[in-house]
Amino acid sequence: MVVPITVPIPSAAAAAAANIHDLKAALAASALTARHNNIDGSEMSDNDDIIPSSVAVHIPWSSDSFLDTSDDQPMEPGSFEGPEKLLEIHFSPRMQDVQHIRAPLNNASGMDMDEEEGRYGLRIIPKAVWEKMLDIVQCKVLHSIHHPTVDAYVLSESSFFVFPHKLILKTCGTTTLLMALPKILELAQNWCGLLHDPSSPNNEKDQQQQPYRVFYSRKKFLFPEKQVHVHREWKDEVEFLDRHFQNGSAYTIGKVNGDHWCLYVTAPFHGYPCNNKEAKGDDTAMENFQEEDDTTQGGLFGLPPTRPLSRASSSRSSSAFTTAESESEYTTTTTTTQEEEDEDYDQTIEILMTDLNPKAMRKFYHHADKNQPAGSEGGQVVDKETGLASLFPEAEIDSFLFTPCGYSANALLKQSDATDAGKYFTIHVTPEPVCSYASFETNIPVRLSSASSKTRRATKGTATTPETVQELIRRVADIFQPGNLTVTIFASQKSGNVTEKQIERRQFKMLHSLRSLSGFRRTDRILYELEGYDLIYGHYFAV
Repeated sequence: MVVPITVPIPSAAAAAAANIHDLKAALAASALTARHNNIDGSEMSDNDDIIPSSVAVHIPWSSDSFLDTSDDQPMEPGSFEGPEKLLEIHFSPRMQDVQHIRAPLNNASGMDMDEEEGRYGLRIIPKAVWEKMLDIVQCKVLHSIHHPTVDAYVLSESSFFVFPHKLILKTCGTTTLLMALPKILELAQNWCGLLHDPSSPNNEKDQQQQPYRVFYSRKKFLFPEKQVHVHREWKDEVEFLDRHFQNGSAYTIGKVNGDHWCLYVTAPFHGYPCNNKEAKGDDTAMENFQEEDDTTQGGLFGLPPTRPLSRASSSRSSSAFTTAESESEYTTTTTTTQEEEDEDYDQTIEILMTDLNPKAMRKFYHHADKNQPAGSEGGQVVDKETGLASLFPEAEIDSFLFTPCGYSANALLKQSDATDAGKYFTIHVTPEPVCSYASFETNIPVRLSSASSKTRRATKGTATTPETVQELIRRVADIFQPGNLTVTIFASQKSGNVTEKQIERRQFKMLHSLRSLSGFRRTDRILYELEGYDLIYGHYFAV
C-alpha cells in the first residue's frame, strides 16, 4: 500500500488559513500586471472541482525570518526581473522506468482520465491539477503544445515542461517558485507513487522520501531586493532546499562580487531501484567520448597525466591555461562516430544574456500602431522576423508576444526516432532597456567540437541546425546582441567502460567549446565535475 507523502510547508504560509495566496498582496503592484494585461487566446482553466488528495502535513519548523513576507516589496514599473528561477526534478533516471504508471494511485483524484494518448508517469496528472500548483508560484498557463513524451506550457512568467519521469519549471519576475515544491512532491507521490521506496516498505518513517535527482539554478538577480519570500537570498533558498532533500550541494559559480550563477544539485538518490542503469549515449555523446588523438596524449590539455577528479564537486578553471597554450593548438575535429542511438545522453545548454541591443529589441515589442497582433499570432511574427524560427527548423514552436512588450517561446523537436524524444528549446525575452534580458535553453544535443559535413542535418531550404556549441552561441548572440553573456553546459557522463583519457578528452572538449567568441571577451571559464554530470560555465562581455 502506498502511503501519501508527508511534506513540510513554510509556517508563514500555513498561518492565517494556511493559504499561500496571501502572497498576492505583496505582488499586487507588480509590473507584471501592467506588462501582461490584455492577454488573449489563453488556455487558463477555471476548473475548481478537483478533489484534493488526502495528505498528512508535517511542519518541521515554526519560525524562520526568510519566511516572513511583511517586508516584501512589489516590483516597480521598468524594473522587471528577467533572470529565471529554474527547478528541474527527476523522479527516475529514464522515462522507460515509469511506463507502468498509467492511472492515478487508488483512483484518488475522482477524475476521468484520457488514456487515448498513451500517457504515463507524471503526464497522467491533468493540466487543471498543474494549474493549481502554478497558482502557488503566482503564474498562469497561456498556451501549450503536446508531443508523445512531453507537455510544454507557456506561462505568464516563462515555462513549464512535464515529461513522464521529470519536470522543468522556469519562472521569472517575483514568482515564488520554491513555495510550490511541497505541492509538486505531493502530486508526484499521490498520483504516481514516484517518491515511494519499494525496497524498504517497512521503514518509511526512517527514510525520507526523495526524488531521484534535483537541480535548482538561477543567474544573479538584477533586482534582488525586489524578490519575495525565500528567494530574497541564495543562502535562504539553499536552506529551504536542504530541508526537503538529502545530499544537496550548493555552488556560486563565477565572480561573487560580479556576474555569477547559482546552482543547487542533489546526488542521485540510491534508494531508488532504477538508478543503476548505464547511459549508453547517442552519436553526439559518443563523438564527445571518441578515442584520444595527439592533442590529448599524456593527459588533459597535453599535460602530464593526473589523478581523476573527484566525482562529487571538483572543478577546473581556465586559469590553469598558460599564455603559451593558444586555443588553436587544441582545435579538435570529429573523425569517428559510433552509430548507437539511445535517449539516455543528457546535454542541456543555457545562454543567459543582459544589456541587449535596444535596436535588436524593437522586434520584441507589440506595435499596436502597426496593427501587429499580440499573443500566439504575434509570437509567430516575431519567430520569423528575428530568425528564431530557423534555429531548429524541425521543431514545433509555441510562442507568445506580450503587451506592451516581452516574448516567450517553447519548442519541441518533432520526434523521428528515440533520440528525439523530449527534446526542446525555450526562449524568454525582457526587452526594456533598464532591465533587458534574454534566455535560451535547450536539451537538443549539439557537438562540442566540429562535425564533418556528412553528419550535418540539412533541412528544407537553406536553413540548417547549429551543429556545435560555438555555432549555437554565435547564432543566438547575433539575434539578441548582448553586452553580457553567460553560458552553462550540463553533459551527462558516460558510465561503464570509459578510460580516464576519454574522460579527460571530453572535459577538454567542453572547455574548448567555450573558446574565444568574436566580438566578446571571455572573463570566466570553469569546469565542474559533478556526480554523473560535467558542467562548464563561461562568461563573456562585448568589446
